[in-house]
Amino acid sequence: AKVPKAASLASNVAKVHATVEVHGTGVVRLPADGVRILATLQLRMPSLKEAVAEDERRATKLEQAWRDLKLGRTQIRLLDQQLQAVRQFDANQAAVDIHDLPVIGYVAWRLYLIEITGLPAEQLHQAAQKVHNVALQEGAIPGVLPAPTPWGQPLVALAQPSTDGAIVPAVGYFLANAEAAYSQALKKAKENALTKITALYGNQAPVRMTIQEINLAAERAPDPYQVYGQPAIIPTPQSGLERQPSRSAEIEVVAVVKVVCEY
Repeated sequence: AKVPKAASLASNVAKVHATVEVHGTGVVRLPADGVRILATLQLRMPSLKEAVAEDERRATKLEQAWRDLKLGRTQIRLLDQQLQAVRQFDANQAAVDIHDLPVIGYVAWRLYLIEITGLPAEQLHQAAQKVHNVALQEGAIPGVLPAPTPWGQPLVALAQPSTDGAIVPAVGYFLANAEAAYSQALKKAKENALTKITALYGNQAPVRMTIQEINLAAERAPDPYQVYGQPAIIPTPQSGLERQPSRSAEIEVVAVVKVVCEY
């Protein structure tokens, strides 16, 4: 067999590509365009007729009270509504079919989403607090209570607004055009990554370059809203970029890219 010359070996080594991988982060901070607040209205009555009538009466009064606040552009959405028969559980007859247990009342339950826009970002906090206060005055709960079960309302630790005026959970500030803000952050992330490449290799052109977006939203919890310390799956009108709405009226949009260059 023919033995390769030393020069040929050196040439092969020289052809081995160097690969460098860097990450770039882009951040855009913008004032919020609006705020979304969740609120729960529920009641329990002895009969179905009473529960339906009282639920409708209180819901009408609550919704009108929110409208009377005249806070910018206010949209009130009923996300979910349930009417649950409450049955008397007997531990001594745990095997009995649930439908055979006596009905001892009815729970009416509504989950609202109030969206406020058309106000300066610095006024959104106060607007959300006013929505909370009206909810409490009308017998609703600012935030989310789990839907009732055949045994009544699950026990949860209720959180009330603090004395310093801080907003309770289930509030999210948002941008009207989150896609545009994210595009800006993505552009900055790419520029920052390429700056790192230039610092390492100067203006040397790579043989191949790949730029990959890192999807931070997919790594987060599926929903940011809290049921007083418990995760809640709430069908809020959000884009994929708003899976974690801001708790501040100044929203920080972050994008990350990975750049791989071969030389």
